[in-house]
Amino acid sequence: MKRSNENENDFISENNEKKRKIIDENELIKKFLCSNFYIDKTLLIKDFIEDKSSIIRVITPSGYGKTVNLNMLRYFFEMNYKDENNNENKKFFENLNIAKETKDGESYIDLYQGKFPVVYINFDDIYLKKSFDETIENFKRFVQKLYSYYGNIKNENLSDYEKEMIKKFKNCKANIYDLKVSIGILYNLYNNSKYSEIIDLFIKNYDEEKIQEFLENSINKVNYSRNENLNKWYALIYSLLSLNNEYVIVTKNKYDEKNNIRELLYVHKDYLDRLNNNCDNNNNSNSNNSNESNKKNNQFNPDLSKIFYITINIVTEEDEIKEGCIQALDDNEKFLFNGKELKNIYDKIIKFGISICGKKCGVIYEINYGNKFKRKEMATKVYSGENYDDLYEKGYYFIDKTRMINKLIKEGNAVYLITRPRRFGKSLNLKMIQKFFEKRTKGDSKGNDVFDGLEVSKDRKNMRECHKYPVIYLNFNDNESKTYESAIMYLKSKISSQFKYQREKIDFKKLDTSDQEVWNKIENEEEDMNKLNESIHFLCQCLIEEKFYKRKCIVLIDEYDKILINSFENGYYEMFIGIVRSFFSNIFKGNEYLYFGIITGCLGLELKTFYSGLIISMNIPFFLIIYFMIVMDLQKAS
Repeated sequence: MKRSNENENDFISENNEKKRKIIDENELIKKFLCSNFYIDKTLLIKDFIEDKSSIIRVITPSGYGKTVNLNMLRYFFEMNYKDENNNENKKFFENLNIAKETKDGESYIDLYQGKFPVVYINFDDIYLKKSFDETIENFKRFVQKLYSYYGNIKNENLSDYEKEMIKKFKNCKANIYDLKVSIGILYNLYNNSKYSEIIDLFIKNYDEEKIQEFLENSINKVNYSRNENLNKWYALIYSLLSLNNEYVIVTKNKYDEKNNIRELLYVHKDYLDRLNNNCDNNNNSNSNNSNESNKKNNQFNPDLSKIFYITINIVTEEDEIKEGCIQALDDNEKFLFNGKELKNIYDKIIKFGISICGKKCGVIYEINYGNKFKRKEMATKVYSGENYDDLYEKGYYFIDKTRMINKLIKEGNAVYLITRPRRFGKSLNLKMIQKFFEKRTKGDSKGNDVFDGLEVSKDRKNMRECHKYPVIYLNFNDNESKTYESAIMYLKSKISSQFKYQREKIDFKKLDTSDQEVWNKIENEEEDMNKLNESIHFLCQCLIEEKFYKRKCIVLIDEYDKILINSFENGYYEMFIGIVRSFFSNIFKGNEYLYFGIITGCLGLELKTFYSGLIISMNIPFFLIIYFMIVMDLQKAS
């Protein structure tokens, strides 16, 4: 209440003066390019964020503050390119109106300020000269200045053409045709940035380890109290995902989540209408719900419609993080979001369970299917090869044998020998197992839908194991060695190829110097016999101890007995058997880095005889049952 002797105008003037002392500082006036003073219009920032339009044009007469407001928007959103840890523009907004605004319990400053790459272009800096050539030279210098300012952004994903163009722009050597693409390439510099790569880990690769690494590295740069822990992680993930303008973040209509849970949806704009038509949710909807958008939506194959569901929870101890991820995945099993059941709207739901403790986190994803999901119709042409990719990509007819994967997931920690029956696709099944379990390389989004609708996908917990493991695959089918020496060279060559393959999947520099030296020797086929025998075990150790993977290795060996048959037929069996016995024993006996192993061949009894130190789980009756059921299926089909 104001005092009885207090004048109303004095009261207003006093408060305005206090406010002016905060925002009318020379530094802010200079930053926003104001003339004499600054009027707080930062609530425009909220309007732009909440607006559904992707392009906004502002037209007003001169002197209405367009340049000031554009600079305000620029410095609110723009990240620090030289030092991402130093948010130098935040201080300009902390006492302005935008600092009071919140969304889902988080301030707009925490969610958006300093989180975006911004291309700022002021054409007022371009002057028309007396001649066309002089004007073009002036434009070259304008572009040079732009590229100099944004020169701290480094990106290895640009094409050679784009890199060459950037050199021209920076050196002011571009011709008139180059200038036409100058702004577009500048945009690509951002569009291909590391943030785009990180978002791809969510929407294409589902890379748990890389997502975890990025989130932990990012949160460690933020100062916060433990009480606001969950909200800071939520704000980090929200800010990251908002950088992709093809996707929309959908939050809860009502902020009614549990204290230890945060949830959001991430949906491509072309599938947003599915959600909006079934749910009146307009949160953060950046897309245009136009007729053109609806037309485009109808062109999509409904079997491919998908949405990403991210649930974040908090645990008290670091050793509870893994279980916390599982609890996040198990939360809301009916997939109800804002009163609607997502399984009735989308055919595929990729759910991420993220659990946090202090500045550590864990990430596990699973794949779920909608109530109306149907696998695309299978072709009638029968496949006789061994490449599992061909079955799906080229549309061949095949029998679903993924029940084998159910068994492997349930049992684990075993070594299986699969021999007979002959010619029933043992090699193809091994490729199927590799395709299911193997973690894909960066940028490889092929295979996301290979197992959709098959037997293994009917249990969502099985899909928590899909594309998560390091898989080491050796196939000895092409061995034609006639001598002991050539057999050793063959074995070294096969192992070398596997080391080269695995190198492409890891950050090799993270290995100790001594391990790098051993790795290089094996890869260059320079290892001695001891290192040869221990090579695959050493590979498993490198992949797991250096935490390139959260899960243990899977080792698959096809046609294991081919090298033995050749040695027997060509008279060097007695020299060779000791090498092979030691090689297999090191891989499968007492290997703490092994999840499970599978060996295929024709010599069932010989394996026990040759590898007396090796314990083989002869659980092949289950696999034989699957094969016999397949025979029955074929007979019914005929």
